[in-house]
Amino acid sequence: RDRAVLLVGYDTGLRAAEIAALRLEHLERTGVGVRVKLPFAKTDQTGKKAWVAMLTRPDSALCPVAALDAWCATLGRPLGPVFVAVHRAHHTGEPGSRALSTKSLGRVVTRAAERAGLAGQFGAHSLRRGVITDAIEAGVPLHRLQKYL
Repeated sequence: RDRAVLLVGYDTGLRAAEIAALRLEHLERTGVGVRVKLPFAKTDQTGKKAWVAMLTRPDSALCPVAALDAWCATLGRPLGPVFVAVHRAHHTGEPGSRALSTKSLGRVVTRAAERAGLAGQFGAHSLRRGVITDAIEAGVPLHRLQKYL
């Protein structure tokens, strides 16, 4: 789950609330990846419902689509929240049915940053901030970045 949260969150640049609100029925498989329907977005004042694409990267260990597919297979259901709590009681590791909160998503990011030995403050917004920073450093024009995000 955590791998999927990190890779999907970074790849899409979604806000924490948008990641937390993702549902399995919002995912549409395509020939080149997955389309993610956002039923709401902070900047969607007209209620048009935005779509975000994730492309498959078959030669990458950091493929967000592969991580998402692996997590969805673990869930084993066609409907409901994508990112849910994992029952730690009795060490079962079984996925629950309740969507993760943005606070819980922040803990996922914080734990991953600590495991990676990264210095600084990390939280749920770090995924979005990270993709923006990396895109700017790679020379992506600001108008393209604004359209993407």
